[in-house]
Amino acid sequence: MRFAVLMSVLLLAGCGAEPEQSEAPAPAEQERQGKTTDTPPPTFAGLESISFPDIEENDLFGAGCSFIGTEDVGATLFIAMDDGGYFKTGGEVVTLAPDPDSRLLPYDARGIYSSETFWAELALTGEGTRRGSEVVDYDGALTLRDGEGGILFQGEGLVECGA
Repeated sequence: MRFAVLMSVLLLAGCGAEPEQSEAPAPAEQERQGKTTDTPPPTFAGLESISFPDIEENDLFGAGCSFIGTEDVGATLFIAMDDGGYFKTGGEVVTLAPDPDSRLLPYDARGIYSSETFWAELALTGEGTRRGSEVVDYDGALTLRDGEGGILFQGEGLVECGA
């Protein structure tokens, strides 16, 4: 009998309580709003070399410019194309949108690429040196910033532009 009275009191106490509301919308509502929880924004774990398998997997073939750092000779650290800028961090290739108002570089690459999380500027310095029929080498610089403007990478190196 005491158990029944105790349960009745607990049930009555729960009747007046309002259900807790979470601050985040339900997954279906997030999807409707164009937001998903499946893909968190990328975090920066340092620039990594973009390998040929990365180029194949992400279909990064075509005309544009590639930044090759001086510290890791031969390592492509950034690819600038007409449709996007690409770098690799944490084992993943990150895509940035081209800024159509930024400086036009050879082969329809752009000087600035950005996303909500990252911002990159590729600059060419000096005259280029032709290497082969479709490649021109420039001295250049790459600056990669976080979404708040903090510098994540800044370096000089070789920029190869070609098809």
